[in-house]
Amino acid sequence: MMFYNYKKNFFYHEKVDHKICDMLINFYENSPNKTRGRVGVSELQKDFKVCSEVNPSFKKDVTYSAISSFHTTLDSSCRRLIETFPFIGKLYHWKIDDGFNIQVYAPGEAFRMEHCEHGADDASNKRILAWMLYLNDVTDKGGTKFPHQNITLKAKKGDLWMWPASWTHSHMGIPSPTQVKCIATGWASYDDYVYE
Repeated sequence: MMFYNYKKNFFYHEKVDHKICDMLINFYENSPNKTRGRVGVSELQKDFKVCSEVNPSFKKDVTYSAISSFHTTLDSSCRRLIETFPFIGKLYHWKIDDGFNIQVYAPGEAFRMEHCEHGADDASNKRILAWMLYLNDVTDKGGTKFPHQNITLKAKKGDLWMWPASWTHSHMGIPSPTQVKCIATGWASYDDYVYE
């Protein structure tokens, strides 16, 4: 079996404690704020993205142990990402975005449209990287396909992936016909530039 060189293609991968995955799923299940998945701030786009989601805030929801524990983990992962790819640490100030999504895809649901995380609107044009944490195992398809790199990440509980937000890392979700897929996903973005 040939090893795929993720680092060469600017992917960063870590394992996250399964307890954090379970706590995030529990946060989702107990949230009264579930919505159908949206693309950006637009209306529902059923041809592109079909899921149920909640949109926690690392600041607003810090009192929940699931959110605070995950933020600490994600922050540590970003520091190790910089050790792996030192140049990213030399770029203008960036940080993990406050808001993120916990998404649940029922069998047959997915974010089917090929897309990248960097866009033209104010929210996405400062994004430098995307991250995704698989919260459960999916054994019947259900991964994430990156066409330019010709790989599909398997949905394995505790797998945290980070990659550049730009068009070079366009991707799409692969639906599982029989299983539910749960992920947490978000971004890191540049701070507002301060002219001196």
